[in-house]
Amino acid sequence: MRTSSMPGGRPCEAVKRALRALALDVDQLDQFAADRFGVNRTDLRGSELLGASRTTRPTALAAVLHVVRRG
Repeated sequence: MRTSSMPGGRPCEAVKRALRALALDVDQLDQFAADRFGVNRTDLRGSELLGASRTTRPTALAAVLHVVRRG
Protein backbone atom coordinates (compact mmCIF):
# COMPACT_ATOMS: atom_id res chain seq x y z
CA MET A 1 0.00 0.00 0.00
CA ARG A 2 1.43 3.33 -1.02
CA THR A 3 1.24 6.26 1.36
CA SER A 4 0.69 9.53 -0.42
CA SER A 5 0.79 13.03 0.95
CA MET A 6 -1.86 15.66 1.07
CA PRO A 7 -1.24 19.23 -0.07
CA GLY A 8 1.06 20.95 2.37
CA GLY A 9 3.03 17.77 3.02
CA ARG A 10 0.61 16.26 5.58
CA PRO A 11 0.50 12.47 5.23
CA CYS A 12 -2.67 10.48 4.74
CA GLU A 13 -2.20 9.19 8.29
CA ALA A 14 -3.65 12.50 9.48
CA VAL A 15 -6.77 11.83 7.45
CA LYS A 16 -7.03 8.32 8.89
CA ARG A 17 -6.75 9.67 12.43
CA ALA A 18 -9.41 12.30 11.71
CA LEU A 19 -11.78 9.67 10.30
CA ARG A 20 -11.27 7.44 13.34
CA ALA A 21 -12.02 10.39 15.62
CA LEU A 22 -15.14 11.19 13.61
CA ALA A 23 -16.32 7.58 13.84
CA LEU A 24 -15.84 7.68 17.61
CA ASP A 25 -17.81 10.94 17.85
CA VAL A 26 -20.68 9.48 15.80
CA ASP A 27 -20.63 6.34 17.95
CA GLN A 28 -20.88 8.45 21.11
CA LEU A 29 -23.72 10.48 19.59
CA ASP A 30 -25.60 7.27 18.74
CA GLN A 31 -25.21 6.05 22.32
CA PHE A 32 -26.43 9.39 23.68
CA ALA A 33 -29.49 9.26 21.39
CA ALA A 34 -30.25 5.66 22.38
CA ASP A 35 -29.99 6.55 26.06
CA ARG A 36 -32.13 9.65 25.58
CA PHE A 37 -34.91 7.71 23.84
CA GLY A 38 -34.67 4.75 26.19
CA VAL A 39 -33.84 2.18 23.52
CA ASN A 40 -30.84 0.03 22.80
CA ARG A 41 -28.44 0.74 19.95
CA THR A 42 -29.85 -2.04 17.77
CA ASP A 43 -33.37 -0.65 18.06
CA LEU A 44 -32.08 2.84 17.33
CA ARG A 45 -30.37 1.60 14.17
CA GLY A 46 -33.53 -0.26 13.17
CA SER A 47 -35.52 2.95 13.58
CA GLU A 48 -33.03 4.77 11.36
CA LEU A 49 -33.31 2.10 8.67
CA LEU A 50 -37.10 2.08 8.83
CA GLY A 51 -37.25 5.85 8.56
CA ALA A 52 -34.96 5.80 5.55
CA SER A 53 -36.91 3.01 3.84
CA ARG A 54 -40.21 4.94 3.76
CA THR A 55 -42.24 1.76 3.60
CA THR A 56 -44.62 -0.04 5.93
CA ARG A 57 -45.08 -3.30 4.02
CA PRO A 58 -44.03 -6.13 6.34
CA THR A 59 -41.89 -7.91 3.76
CA ALA A 60 -40.13 -4.66 2.82
CA LEU A 61 -39.47 -3.85 6.47
CA ALA A 62 -38.07 -7.34 7.05
CA ALA A 63 -35.72 -6.90 4.10
CA VAL A 64 -34.50 -3.51 5.37
CA LEU A 65 -33.89 -4.94 8.84
CA HIS A 66 -32.32 -8.16 7.43
CA VAL A 67 -34.88 -10.29 9.26
CA VAL A 68 -34.75 -13.91 8.21
CA ARG A 69 -37.97 -15.87 7.99
CA ARG A 70 -37.68 -19.34 9.41
CA GLY A 71 -39.87 -22.31 8.76
